Amino acid sequence: MRGMKKMVLVLVAVLSMAMPTSAIYAENTTDVIENTTNQQAEIVVPEGGEYQTENQSEAATFQGSIESGQTNAEVPLKIPYRGQMQIQFSVSNELTQDMTVTIVKNTTGEVVSTMVLTKEQASSVQLVSVKETGKYTLKVETAQTFTPIAFEGSVVMYRDGASRTLTEDTPALAYPTSKNQTILYKFTVKNNGCILIGGKTYQGEKMTIEILNSKKVSLNPRKSVLSESNDYLMNYALKKGTYYIRVTNMKTPYRIRYRYYKHYEQAGTSKAKAVTLTKGKEKKGMFYLTDSTSKENWFKVTLTKKQKLSMIITSYGSSSLEYQLLAADSNVTIRNSKFYPPNGVVRMKTGDTLPKGTYYIKISKSAKENISAIYTIELE
Repeated sequence: MRGMKKMVLVLVAVLSMAMPTSAIYAENTTDVIENTTNQQAEIVVPEGGEYQTENQSEAATFQGSIESGQTNAEVPLKIPYRGQMQIQFSVSNELTQDMTVTIVKNTTGEVVSTMVLTKEQASSVQLVSVKETGKYTLKVETAQTFTPIAFEGSVVMYRDGASRTLTEDTPALAYPTSKNQTILYKFTVKNNGCILIGGKTYQGEKMTIEILNSKKVSLNPRKSVLSESNDYLMNYALKKGTYYIRVTNMKTPYRIRYRYYKHYEQAGTSKAKAVTLTKGKEKKGMFYLTDSTSKENWFKVTLTKKQKLSMIITSYGSSSLEYQLLAADSNVTIRNSKFYPPNGVVRMKTGDTLPKGTYYIKISKSAKENISAIYTIELE
């Protein structure tokens, strides 16, 4: 997965008060964690590049040519929504002079936009504001007449900001009409699981999003930020139901969409009900956005001899969960035993050999109530 680093978290067990105290620390490593495909099978998330496919109702292509001895050509355009039109050309190598691109509304003859572009500028994205739907004509002109010039391109419409319903895997393209505009996107979660929200901005601007319940009450008032650092992606564990994504304070055109991933819980709900981890068999768990900070997941490991403890943890969420390693034997003290695995695949490993006995792994939201995550855990 792009941008993901493998990390080793080292826990040091202190066997008596007379021994020196060692803290948890993390170090980058190039070690490859083998056989992690199965652990990630149901919670792999797509890279940002997979969020580029446009809704066909909001995108169109065009092509045309200026014949030898002529100076212009026209192609029809149908604009289904008001908003910002993103237009991009590809021009044949024969073009050596500037080209003038004019967009005219058919019913009134109104010139919506006129652009004078070099060949290099034509291949870059241009934005044109369109205030009315309907049929338009794209006119391409150049003073160059000695050779035919072929051109083609694409048009993508970013609608005027308006609340609407999202369909899974179908991007909504929007353009804010004011700086402080708030837009709600309604979506439905058919089964408990993980929702991946992807947003992409035209100019690399950060996106601020919030998840609301069916009554439009915020479930994460601290909000989440989609940016280049997280590939404009954010994961939320949600129960079956109707929700809204609230987008605020956008200044440029943007895309947004969601995708559902199946996940479920196999963890114990208390220390007494801790689920046993066995080597090579993963267990799943999740913390919904609506769960309180009192919720805990519990697992246990029984060591039949002195040895180091190593586990693979794969997690995705809006923030890191808190993990804590605890010994059943009160004579064994593990100092600084809490750790917070980032999204992705992490190996947790004790730095010292542990005495034989039972150990517990407690997982919780810590003090951050408005977070959620899904994870798998496996004993190596």
